Amino acid sequence: MKYLIYIAICILGRMASAQDLHSSNIQYLTQLYNPALTGLNNELDAAIAYRTQWRKVGVPYNAYSATVGSVLAPYKRNRKGQFAIGGSLYSEQTALNSSVTSFTVTPTYHLKLTDNSNLSLGFNIGYIGMTFNEQNGSWESQHNGLLYDEAVLSGEVFETSVQHNFDIGSGLIYTLKNSWDMKIIQIGGSVFHLNRPTISFSSIGDSKLPIRKVGFASVSIPFGDSYSYIEMTGLYQNQEYFNSLTYGAMVKLKLMEKAKFTIVNSRQNSLYLGIGAYLRNKDAFILNLSVQKSNWKLGFAYDITTSKLKEVNNRQGATELQFWYSIPSFKNKRKS
Repeated sequence: MKYLIYIAICILGRMASAQDLHSSNIQYLTQLYNPALTGLNNELDAAIAYRTQWRKVGVPYNAYSATVGSVLAPYKRNRKGQFAIGGSLYSEQTALNSSVTSFTVTPTYHLKLTDNSNLSLGFNIGYIGMTFNEQNGSWESQHNGLLYDEAVLSGEVFETSVQHNFDIGSGLIYTLKNSWDMKIIQIGGSVFHLNRPTISFSSIGDSKLPIRKVGFASVSIPFGDSYSYIEMTGLYQNQEYFNSLTYGAMVKLKLMEKAKFTIVNSRQNSLYLGIGAYLRNKDAFILNLSVQKSNWKLGFAYDITTSKLKEVNNRQGATELQFWYSIPSFKNKRKS
C-alpha cells in the first residue's frame, strides 16, 4: 500500500508542476503573478522567496524565485505616466529530478488616471526550460500485481530530457490610493504562456503548456491613529483543468515610527507586524506572519493541509519564506 501512496503522490507532484507556481504569501505578490506589478508601488522592489512542501510524503517539492523591478528616470516623472522595467527568475524541482526554470524581462507602463489612481500594463518576455529524468520515475508497468517493483523495466522511451522554449504573457492592474499614497483598492488580471510552449519529451506527443490565467484583488482598510490597517486579498488561478482560489486577510499593526518626514515616508520607515489567515479552497488553511522594518520586509507562511492529502502528510503542507527590499518613490522622500 505504501508504494501505491508513493506513486499517487508522484502523480500529484507532476499535477502541481503543471499548474505553475504556487505561493502562500499572497500579500506580497510579485510580477510572477502579474508583470504590471513591476515598479508599481515603489522606485525599486526586489524580492526572493523559497517554498518547500510535501516533505512528509517522501517527494519534497522545492521552489525558488527572485524578482526585481524599478521605474525608469524616477526624478523626471512624466505627469501622465511612468515606464518601468524588471526581471524574474523562477525554479522548481521535485525529488524525481524533474525541474522547471524560467527567466523573464517585464517592461511596464503606469498610466496616471487621477492624482490617486493609475492603470498599469505590463508584459513578460523570456525563457522557460524543463528537464525530466525518467530513470527516477515510478510507472504503472512496474507494479507486478502485488506491489511496486523498481527492478522491472518501465518500457517508457523519451527522445529528449530537456525542453527549451520562448514564453510570453501580459497583465493589467488598476490601483486606487488614499491621500497619503497607501493603496486602498487594487485589482489585476494577467495571462501567461500565451504562445503555448511545448512540454512533451516524446516525439509521439505534442503537449503544450496551457495558458495560466490569474486574477487578484486587494482592499486595505486603515484604522486607529497610528496608520495600522487590515488588508483583504483574493487570488485566483486557472490553468486548463486546474483551479486555485486563495483568500483571506492580514492585520498590519504599526509599532513604531520616525518623525520629521511625510506620512508616507514615516510609514515606509516604521516597524510593522502583520498577522494573517488565508484559505486555499479545498487544499489548505494558511497562517501568515510578516515584519516590515524600514525598507525591509520578511514574510512567513505555513500551510495546514485540509484536502485528502492530510491522511499521508499529517496535515503538514508547505512552508514559505519571502524577503523583500523596496525604495519608496522620490515624491515620498521629501520632508514635510
